[in-house]
Amino acid sequence: MTSVDGQHDDPHVVRHGRAASGPFALEITPEGAGWSHCGLQVLELEPGGAETIRTGDSEVVVLSLSGGAHVSVDDTTYTLVGRAGVFDGPSDVVYAPRDSTLTVDSERGGRFALCSARCSRRLAPAYLPRDEVPVELRGAGQ
Repeated sequence: MTSVDGQHDDPHVVRHGRAASGPFALEITPEGAGWSHCGLQVLELEPGGAETIRTGDSEVVVLSLSGGAHVSVDDTTYTLVGRAGVFDGPSDVVYAPRDSTLTVDSERGGRFALCSARCSRRLAPAYLPRDEVPVELRGAGQ
């Protein structure tokens, strides 16, 4: 099926700008995607920008798509070193548990993915440096 703007309508394709909401350049909620647990938000911050989010009933992992930031989870602040872009290897990550307050503050600006999953148990906040992020080769070979 073709839409009014000549683009093909596909429920699995999210076109640029069509899923923006509030401070997020992209927001895919479990309800909007027809999923039970997972969501994704992309936060774009200008230099000196900051955004505070309540995690509610979901745990959230913050990772850099580009740039670095200070990420505060309740009373603990982590330095997310980040990366220049998604093709520059893995990013370090910050884990925020459910029912926490999460603030992303970036001096130089950047794009950050906030990957969420609904959960029932609250764990401790955590930081994983990029050199400890497990990497798997996918999509190679026959």
